[in-house]
Amino acid sequence: MVLFRLLDGQLAVKRVIAGPGARIAIHGPHVTIDGAALEYVPVAPQDREGISRGRLGAAVEIERGNGPDVYISFDREPGAVGDLEERVVPAGFFFVLESNRDASTDSRHLGRLLESECWAR
Repeated sequence: MVLFRLLDGQLAVKRVIAGPGARIAIHGPHVTIDGAALEYVPVAPQDREGISRGRLGAAVEIERGNGPDVYISFDREPGAVGDLEERVVPAGFFFVLESNRDASTDSRHLGRLLESECWAR
């Protein structure tokens, strides 16, 4: 996790999904890092009690393979979450994502984050 300041001065907390030199691609809500797809396990509606990512109508999955397991949510409609063609994270930068894939502001919108502008947790 990193803490950084947005252009409007507000603080934001995001999860680092890839660091310098990593190749990252996103297809819908799913991530591939260095050519290896992360694992995604659907969470049934009846199993979402206590999961804050279970907003009405959203698909909820467990993302595995890049640190601790993380619950992600996203709109089920095709095209709701934009794809990102593979790119390399440059030296000195992080690529960050949020768990709410279709309603968040992350590196797909902000661009890469300069390491020196982040406070690591």
